[in-house]
Amino acid sequence: MSLRSVYVSEPSFENDRIRIQGEEHRHLVVVRAEKDELIEIFDGKGNVWTASVESVGKRETVAAMKESRQVTRDSIEVILALALIRVPACGGWSHSNCALCGSPLQCRSQQAA
Repeated sequence: MSLRSVYVSEPSFENDRIRIQGEEHRHLVVVRAEKDELIEIFDGKGNVWTASVESVGKRETVAAMKESRQVTRDSIEVILALALIRVPACGGWSHSNCALCGSPLQCRSQQAA
């Protein structure tokens, strides 16, 4: 089973413990992280820590660091983009359907004409 991952931009460890707050804490609440569950914390700069959840409170999750490691960045960078098409009859932008009526590729207003 894979570990749950949590992004913390600037982690601050105190006595090998980290307090996770904000949206990442909310994520752990939603997925029902439990005491003694292992999680993976990363900072987006190549640092990764494995930690054990000690408590999940109303405003923060406290985890104890078990190990740390450095991860090298892949040499290939992938950028994903969404293409939008202009549907003149509808006066809006769409990625696959008409912006006003939702029909694929052709608006109902064009079909009536």
